[in-house]
Amino acid sequence: MKLDAAKVQLLYDLYDERKRPIAEICRLVGIAKPTLYEYLRRRA
Repeated sequence: MKLDAAKVQLLYDLYDERKRPIAEICRLVGIAKPTLYEYLRRRA
């Protein structure tokens, strides 16, 4: 699944806050956990 730039930024912002569980971030952005981790790997 390809996210638009705004959703990718939201994913990074929510992840970097460290206030929400991964499952909640996935639900808010509309992706599965493996997809979230793939985006985080690409950012590094």
